[in-house]
Amino acid sequence: MAALDTNVLVRYIVRDDAKQLLAARRLFQKCIEEGQTLYVPVTVSIELQWVLRSNFGFGKVEMIEIFSQLLSTTEICFASEGALEHAL
Repeated sequence: MAALDTNVLVRYIVRDDAKQLLAARRLFQKCIEEGQTLYVPVTVSIELQWVLRSNFGFGKVEMIEIFSQLLSTTEICFASEGALEHAL
């Protein structure tokens, strides 16, 4: 299981860099095709919300929507998923 870093998730969500967005999409597509799961450590989850809120101005409602969508993605496995769901 490969681990995702914050930058990949940020680029996938905010779509502010076409080249990096394409790379993120290719990574997800490859995992789908190969039946792999991508792992998101707790530190990446924390940093992701911090970056989206502080650098991109995402609010609470947007954060709940984003994390809810990510948590429902079968190709992504979050560390402490239950704690994240509870926090939402």
